[in-house]
This record gives sequence, C-alpha cells and structure tokens, in this order.
Amino acid sequence: MNLRRSLWSGVALLLLSAGLAIAPTAEEQAAAAPSIAGETIASGGFHTCAIQKDTTVKCWGYNFNGQLGDGTAGGSTGQSALTVHGFNNQGILTGATQITAGASHTCALLSDGTVACWGRNDSGQLGVGSAQYPYPTIVEGFSYGKYGSGNTLLGTLTGVVQVSAGTNSTCAVLADSTAACWGDGLLYQLGNPSNAIARSPKRVQSFDGIGNLTGVKQITAGFYQSCALLTDNTVACWGTNTYGGIGHPGLSQSAKPVRVVGTSG
Repeated sequence: MNLRRSLWSGVALLLLSAGLAIAPTAEEQAAAAPSIAGETIASGGFHTCAIQKDTTVKCWGYNFNGQLGDGTAGGSTGQSALTVHGFNNQGILTGATQITAGASHTCALLSDGTVACWGRNDSGQLGVGSAQYPYPTIVEGFSYGKYGSGNTLLGTLTGVVQVSAGTNSTCAVLADSTAACWGDGLLYQLGNPSNAIARSPKRVQSFDGIGNLTGVKQITAGFYQSCALLTDNTVACWGTNTYGGIGHPGLSQSAKPVRVVGTSG
C-alpha cells in the first residue's frame, strides 16, 4: 500500500468516526479495484479478452455481437472486464490456454485441444453453422478430409495446438502440422479451392492444390489473407494480394498457399 493510499485510509477512518463520509477519487477507486491477472491477451475490432491464471476468460469493450461472451449482445458495452460464460450460457468457461479476437468474434483454445468461439457468425467465423452465439460454442469438425477424397463428417474439431481469428474468419494449426480455416472465404483467405463461406473447418490445401498444407508451426489470419510459418522457417500465405498481403509479386490473389518471396528462415 503506498503512502497516499495509507493517508486516504486514515482520513477516511477519522471522517467516519465523526459521522462524516467522503467519496474517493477516481484514482483511488481504480487502485482499490481488483486487477486483471491476465496470462494471455488479445484485442479484436473494439474489444479485448484475457485469460486468467485460473484458465477462465475475461473480456471488455464493444459487445454488439456478443463478442464478450457473457451471454448478452445488442449494443451493450463492457466498461469493465466481464467473465466469459460457459457452454450453453451455463457457468463459467474454464480450461482456456490461448485467446484470439477477430473484428466481432472471439475464440479460445482449450486444454483438451478443442476450440470455443463466440460472437458474430454471419460469415461462419465461429465454425458452427450460422447462428450467433453470445457465449462459447465448440467449433465443429471437418465436413470433409483431403480434397477430392469424399466426405468425412466429424463432430468436433480436435487436436488443435494454435488458433488465430481474422476479421471474419478463423484459422488453426493441428497436431499433425496441417492447418484448417473457416468463415469468410470471399478472397480465398481460407486456403480453400472455393471462395464460398465455410461454416465448418476446411483444411488448407497444399502448394500444388492436391493434398493438404503440411509442416505448419504457426498461423495468423488477417483481413483477406492468412499466413503460416512453416517448419523450414519459410512463410506461406494465401488470399488477396491487392496490397501485397501474400508477399508474392505478380499475383492478384491465390487460393493455394504461395511462399512469401524473401523469407528463408
């Protein structure tokens, strides 16, 4: 406790004993408020979320689409940190190991290798159909495996080791070093042969478009492009190249990953 706070406490006690009261300043109120013991933090369009030491999540900021995850939406604003609710709006979300925030949605990697997302879902960025969720919901599994090999329906996306939310899309790295993306694919930022909205995860295709991209160590999703750091320490990107976002001269966009020119470890 600092000197000013000690003096304040002494004065307050004297005033109270005399039957008087004095309101603390905004600075004193802030100093007395519980702090956010954040372990990992991420900012989105107009909101921020942090994982606490107990693996719960707190969010604050704009909440029009339920991106704060406290079960509310519709223009409310979290002026102070709100605790993210659990699945089906019951209890509190626990087990978060990584947090990432998009323009109006938020996702958390959980300790069991699954991903929970909440907030806006008009482009499928939550990875679970088309409904908007102001509280966490588990990202669905693949609607198909390797390209051209038919449908393989899986209930829940598992084996995730890292997740990144873009503006209206989300991408993840899997334990087998492949990658998956879902959400808005308008300019091929999902790494998918189609530029349609993907409401469940789709594997990022390989450089030649035949199989899946492999050797992925880390992924990041942007506005209309996504990039992956590979095990050979090069970087591969896909999506629009309007402003050079995929780092490959001569291309306006690419649905397939291309190596960023000039990256070699």
